This record gives sequence, structure tokens and C-alpha cells, in this order.
Amino acid sequence: MKIKFIASFLALTAYSFSANSQITVTNTETPLWLVENIILGFGVTASNITVNGSPLNSNNIQGNCTYFDASGTTFPINSGVLLSTGNGIGAIGPNSIGSYTDNNPATPNVAGDPHLNAIANAAPTNGIVLEFDFIPSGDTISFNYIFGSDEYPEFSPSTFNDAFGFFLWGPGVTGPYALGGYPGGGANLAIIPGTNIPVTINNLGPGAGQYPAYYQNNLAGAAYGTAIEYDGTTTLLSANATVQCGQIYHIKLAISNVGDQSYDSGVFLQANSFASEAVQVAVATVSGDTTVIEGCSTADLMFIRPQSQIGDTLIINYDVTGTATMGADYPNLPNPVTFLPGQDTIILTIDPFADGFPDNLEYVTITTETITVCGDTIISSGTLYFIDSVPIPINEPDPIIPCANDSVQVVVTAQGGLGPYTFTWSDPLNQVGDTVYLASTNSGLTGSIDYYVTVTDACGYTDSDTVTITLNQTLQIDK
Repeated sequence: MKIKFIASFLALTAYSFSANSQITVTNTETPLWLVENIILGFGVTASNITVNGSPLNSNNIQGNCTYFDASGTTFPINSGVLLSTGNGIGAIGPNSIGSYTDNNPATPNVAGDPHLNAIANAAPTNGIVLEFDFIPSGDTISFNYIFGSDEYPEFSPSTFNDAFGFFLWGPGVTGPYALGGYPGGGANLAIIPGTNIPVTINNLGPGAGQYPAYYQNNLAGAAYGTAIEYDGTTTLLSANATVQCGQIYHIKLAISNVGDQSYDSGVFLQANSFASEAVQVAVATVSGDTTVIEGCSTADLMFIRPQSQIGDTLIINYDVTGTATMGADYPNLPNPVTFLPGQDTIILTIDPFADGFPDNLEYVTITTETITVCGDTIISSGTLYFIDSVPIPINEPDPIIPCANDSVQVVVTAQGGLGPYTFTWSDPLNQVGDTVYLASTNSGLTGSIDYYVTVTDACGYTDSDTVTITLNQTLQIDK
């Protein structure tokens, strides 16, 4: 019997252990789609989305409003939206010697923006202004971000004070940033923790008095390996505000170069972190997808609450459904989970058991319900899939060849477990690999010989079977 091992088991098995890979930046979606599907989290609805003051721009792909994926890297935000002064692809690592500029095609000019000008204390040049209205279902709003720049560290401080802001207007909000229709003014949520100081190149950086505790040096990839280009970033920060549930608010997410159009800066907005009230359920794996290998890899099941709510104790019950059985397919999980004051994330590790049996694709789904102060019920769920831990052989007819002392090419792959796979053979040459040449027997008119192939996956699990090569000289063509 010839055994064929199939290497792919659904698209979900793409897996990576690398901590030194690069982020990917995708410039294929419009800002409107990115706001509605990536930026927004639970408890928030958005409308009237504009880019640089134009609704039309929000429906057109913009080079400096892009989706990023940091799965498999050491960058702290797994995925989200990148707003940048130059094109978003300029943020892709590794960090290079010197600094980077990518304004081709030219990114929009936001010169004259009064709010960016106010926080930079200088003239903005190119960048992007993304705005929308939103209605929160709770009494708080929060989201997570990291600001990065190639102006760091040599131009911090300097006249090139690249800046960004998260400007908020609406009921109960007051501040110095004027906007028509909002008599109380607006507030900037992008501030250094514990202060009212805006996050800019000059205000937060590596120098003395610039809050270095919130700065990360990334020269030569010191902080993030090969993940991103920017020479320096802030630490992971959170923007928070008190709001009134059910009311309409307006937010402006803006970033710009200052003084010139060189040396890109960008702000990474964490996916689905723009949320109000709800506790979010998320699944994190090494691969960045939602699958784990039985007996080989684990997943983190994360319960995340808004930063603005971390001052209190919170107890969360959750429902468990799916085809995988707790206690039989994976260890028992504590339920409920309790957030202590100051704690925004609770992580439960799921380590599925290796049962050694092909049991198809099992899954578990965790679901929470949050009742907001407005009385709304918000449901959040996360699903994790379990992949069998052993290769699964698939039978195929054995090859027949007509000539004594001839050989036949045999190609094998594998299904199940975790690639990459290693194949070893029992032929006299002790061949290794997924493509080998196996000889027939040369004794007698016809005959056969068995070869054995063993497949080993990345978890160290093995399986083997027989490949039979048969000689049948009656198939030869008379000349």
C-alpha cells in the first residue's frame, strides 16, 4: 500500500513560532470599513465617517489609513488600524539604519489644522484626520494605542514635533479645542498618563524630563525585533473618557508631520478596543489565528474590560459551548472570573489534551453578557479550534513500473499535527524528504518490494506506513 500524507489541514493550520517576523500592512480597505469592522469594539455604534473633512475620502482607500497584523511578532498590539504621516507600508520592519520616509504617492496635507497645530506648537504638514460620530451604550469610552516615529530619538525634542491627538466633543466634555456646535469645547484623550500633557515627540521621549518610562527604544530592533521600522515608540497606552450613554459624541483621530514631511510617524490603534462598558472575550495563540494543536500548543483565553472601569472589583460569569468537552478534551476552567481593582485583563490558558485519535475539528466557544448602565445587553464571544496532534495517513494506489532496476518518483505530504513535517525512508539510501526515488525488485519477471516512510511533525509526533513498488514487465512496449 502506498500512503499519501496531505500537508494542509484547512487554512487554520498556518502556524509560526517566530518572534522575529515583521508586521504586515494591508492597504486594501477603506477608512469607513476599518472604522466599522476593526476600530470599533463592543457597546459603540459609529456614523458620519470622514477623512480630512470629506465623506467621499472615507469610501476611498487611503495610503496612510491601513490595517496591520502583528501576529507572531513581539509587537504588543496583535492587530488594528495604523494612521501614519507617510504611507502605512513605511511601518513594516525591520528597523533600518537612519530614518524612513514614504510619501509616494504624496500623503494628504493637513496644514492649518487648528487642533494639531495647538498640540504641536508648530505647523503641521502631511498626515491624516479621521473623524466620526458615535453613540456609547455605557458611561465610559476607552481604546488602546501605541505611537511610533522615526523622529525618535535624535529629534526628541526638536522643531520637528510630530504630533497626534484623539479629540473628543459631546455632552459633558469640556476643553480648549473649539469645534462648531460644541460650546463646551473638546478634550484630547491622547495624553501622558497622570497628566494633561499631549503625547508628542517633544513631550514624550528618551530625554530627561520627557517621561522616558513611557518610551521604547527600537533602534536596531531593540524593543520589537524585526517587527516595525520606527526608531522609537511609546509603551502601550490607553485613551479614556467619561461619557453619557445613548448620547451622540464626535471624535477626531489625527496625526501629522510637523516642520517638514520627512521621517514617518504613526499611531497603532488596537483592533476592537474602542469600546464602552462591555467585557470583551478574545483568543490569542502563538500562530495568531484561533487554532491550537492537541498536546503541543496552548491558547490564552482573555477577558478584557475597558481601562476606565479598572477601579472596581468585577465578577464575570461566562457560558461554554462547542464540540470539545471540558475535562475530557481540555482542563477545567474557573467560572466565574474576578477582576480585581487595577486589573484590566484576565487570562485563562487552554492546553488541550493529546488523545492520539483523529477526531476531526473540535472547538470551544466562550460567551459573556454585559448589561450596560443604559440597560443594553452586549454579547461577546471567542472560539478556539483544536487540531489533532498526530499525522493522519490517506491511502492511495501503489505504483507499478515496467522495467527491472528502474525506479519511480514518490511524493508524500502529511495531514494533521503541526508542520513542518520530516519524512524518513527505509530504502537502502536512507533517503529523507517528501520527494524520493524508490526502486522496484529485479528478481523474477514480476515482484514487489515494501518501503516504509515515517512522518514526524513539529510537535515530535510520528506515524508511518508502507509504500509498495511493484514490477510488471508485461507493461513494456515491444519495439
